Amino acid sequence: MSTTQDVAYHMGGVPVHGEFTTGSVFFVDSVNGSDGNTGKKPSSAFATADKATNACTANKHNIVYFMPNHAETLSAATTWVPDVEGVQYIGVGMGADAPEFTFSATTSIMTIAGNCTFRNLRFVAGVSAVVTACDVDGNHVTFDNCTWDFSTTLFDFVTMIDVDAYDYLTVQNCRFIAENATAGAAQAIGIDDAHHVVIRNNIFTGDFSISVIANPSADAEGNGLMILDNYIYNDDTAATGGGILLENACTGLIANNTIAHLNPDEGDGIIDPGSCIMAHNYVAEAIDKYGIDTLIGTAGS
Repeated sequence: MSTTQDVAYHMGGVPVHGEFTTGSVFFVDSVNGSDGNTGKKPSSAFATADKATNACTANKHNIVYFMPNHAETLSAATTWVPDVEGVQYIGVGMGADAPEFTFSATTSIMTIAGNCTFRNLRFVAGVSAVVTACDVDGNHVTFDNCTWDFSTTLFDFVTMIDVDAYDYLTVQNCRFIAENATAGAAQAIGIDDAHHVVIRNNIFTGDFSISVIANPSADAEGNGLMILDNYIYNDDTAATGGGILLENACTGLIANNTIAHLNPDEGDGIIDPGSCIMAHNYVAEAIDKYGIDTLIGTAGS
């Protein structure tokens, strides 16, 4: 007897099994799809992400595939609300063909339910000062191989990912791109009262006025944080703690990060670790200089 796992979906005549699941699989394609379709096959794909989310049943391990060159404009906070728990959102396509979501209003936002995964998707600021791109509104949310970027000069996300009072966020293998030497972005990832957050193997570049990874003093501490193997370039010359800023007594491990922050007056303060343990983090404060291991300095000084 056939099960969901046994079903082969066809793309261009080629059978593709993709991720195994006991739930339903839906396809979204802004080029050829329609929200009047069933969404069950690439040839009958939905046109919008929100239609696919609304077709999912909570915690049934549904998967939504976005087809190559899928593109949507998120013009409001309600355009796409991924508020169904237990869904994987997976982009098909590489480079310029990867599915892309453009935020066209300062209040455009994705409010994300728990137990969700986002993989190989592009999120693009299409206007100046989008307040927050992705608001994590549940536990166990994962971003893997996603990109945050801007469409043209002076367009930006103030915060790219914000997690407030939810735990077990994982951000891995992603790219966060703000405009160089241009004010706008404040932080790539904001952590407030969020525990067991894992941020690993990501690349961050651009001008971030607060810090790239930030837990400012106005926020509550996070415990069990793992900030590992990231590459960070922040060319905001005024930011304090411009690489990693944990102003509260956060606990966890900050290890094997390489950080350049062009603030020659800041010194070892490129990382403010809160109450985290640090190991083998290399920091540089100016061009044409080698990084130094923070172990030889005084944390947060």
